[in-house]
Amino acid sequence: MKHIDEQVWNTCGYVRLSREDGDKEESNSVTGQKDLIRDYMTRHPELRECGMKVDDGFTGSNFDRPAFQEMMAEVKAGRINCIVVKDDCVIKARTPQTLENRHFLRIGTEFRAIQRPQRAAYHIETS
Repeated sequence: MKHIDEQVWNTCGYVRLSREDGDKEESNSVTGQKDLIRDYMTRHPELRECGMKVDDGFTGSNFDRPAFQEMMAEVKAGRINCIVVKDDCVIKARTPQTLENRHFLRIGTEFRAIQRPQRAAYHIETS
């Protein structure tokens, strides 16, 4: 039997929620998204978890989000080459920067949207 080497992706989960959930330290939706992403990573052995970035209470109308910026800096530095999100809305809700997944591919970064993979066709400017 021939052994096939499979790409191992240094993966960061990314979670965003626009509204905070009352006085709780972390909203229930954020916890649910993190659990979903970690479960997905567990079922995909090619994904090595290298972090989970959370922007709880931040708008999706722009990219001025601290955890998002940290994650993209790690992509630029080569520490992360795969991003996993619940769905593509987490990245770009109502942003004018909805472009194509080809950008991620050009910079060697895999982008996976768990619940809407067919719509995961967006890129984030990294320059």
